[in-house]
Amino acid sequence: MQNAIKELINSITENRQEKNAKLYPAFKDKRYTPCQITKKNIQQFTPRDHNLKISAIDGGNIEIIKSPDTSLHLVRLYFNIFKNNIRQTPKTIPQRIDFYALAQSFQKDTDIYYKTKLIP
Repeated sequence: MQNAIKELINSITENRQEKNAKLYPAFKDKRYTPCQITKKNIQQFTPRDHNLKISAIDGGNIEIIKSPDTSLHLVRLYFNIFKNNIRQTPKTIPQRIDFYALAQSFQKDTDIYYKTKLIP
């Protein structure tokens, strides 16, 4: 058992090292050309109006339950707002939002349909 765990850890580590060695993102879509991720290729921009705000939004999900007719995901969204390089605290909504997304299939006659529900 210990040998199997060591082999798994080594395989995961080797795969991560190979990915990190490339230093550029991979795109399946041929319309995109990857650029190597280096300091030279990251550019700073200066806002024209210092009274403007800039925001970044990121999100992701993980499937919690998976079956042939049901899928339940935990979805997490996060955003931040900056003004003059200072993080702003939003006044009306939280910066992190979590919710569940439930998708279930059902058959009607000979067709398969899906119903979805978002659960805060």
